[in-house]
Amino acid sequence: MDSKKINTNSKEYISFTFFILKKYKTNIVNYFLSLLKRRYNFREKSFFQDIFIHWYFQSVNENRLNGFYLPRKLIVNKRDVTYFCDKYNGGKQIIWSNKALKEIKNRYFNIIKNYRSGLSVVRIKIHKSHFIKFDTYLFKRRIGQPRTEELVKSLIIRKSQFSRCKRLYTHKHFIRDFYTLVNLYDFLGTKNMHLGVPKELLISLKFDGELFGTPLNTTLNDFCSPFPIETKFGSMGNFFDWNPPEKGGKFAVNPPYIETLLNNMAKRLIYHLTKTKNLEFVITLPDWGESLPYYITLKNSKFFQSFCILNRLNIKFYDHFADKFVPIVNCHLFVLSNKKKIKFTAMDIEECWKN
Repeated sequence: MDSKKINTNSKEYISFTFFILKKYKTNIVNYFLSLLKRRYNFREKSFFQDIFIHWYFQSVNENRLNGFYLPRKLIVNKRDVTYFCDKYNGGKQIIWSNKALKEIKNRYFNIIKNYRSGLSVVRIKIHKSHFIKFDTYLFKRRIGQPRTEELVKSLIIRKSQFSRCKRLYTHKHFIRDFYTLVNLYDFLGTKNMHLGVPKELLISLKFDGELFGTPLNTTLNDFCSPFPIETKFGSMGNFFDWNPPEKGGKFAVNPPYIETLLNNMAKRLIYHLTKTKNLEFVITLPDWGESLPYYITLKNSKFFQSFCILNRLNIKFYDHFADKFVPIVNCHLFVLSNKKKIKFTAMDIEECWKN
């Protein structure tokens, strides 16, 4: 893309960037799937989508994205591929050749090369009274051929999400930054990332903040989120860079269900409990068994207070995009604290959640 022809702060460049990223993700996922389908009859596409999100968040936490959310280098991790495939493919050994890894790397640069001549233009429409719609068009320019226009996607956002972000926003270019935010999570494309603890529970139990979320799926004004742009919308920054206030507080911890992230999160929570007084964490995690490192870290901690299993049939999370409550999986609910006395146990919270 010729930088002289387009302002890199514009909505057009933002849209083009995420167009490339989405092609990159789809291309890598499909390539992995075809490789394992051919060799091992493996067909779980969602499995590789989850791995890609895992890699992308690793890049975020390790500061390996450039200013336009593109990875500075190949984000495919050979060790992770082997580990996950062995785990979910019945223990069959996965053999990755250097040729396969080189092919994955080349696909990223080929995508950029093939779409270098395209620009995308954003059109914003407000539909009815409850939704805001972003229509994105891709304009193709080829030498000797007429320009073509293609609607590549429409993003629909609830007006309540739009209003919340506008209220929290602290800078000058709200529409541009909001459009970036919406495109970012559309690119990541995993529904469970947008599910939150119900608003009524957070307010009635007097939580002080949410340590995992986005401006689009949180309720409280104090929240942590992974991307730097979200600090413009009131975020306290990435959870792994966050420090509790000196006075302590009570915080909801509802992280993405990514195993390595959960392991690091558990260690970080214990660290805060050793350094800051009057802290309480209420943590919701997937019920993936009791032998995983994050489970053992939390359960064996001296700050452990109470625990229960949340049945997916009785406990639902709130989908901020669809405006409805949805079940996901059975969850573990931990309460960790260094307070002398806590008001609500895990079982108390479960009862409040049901009601």
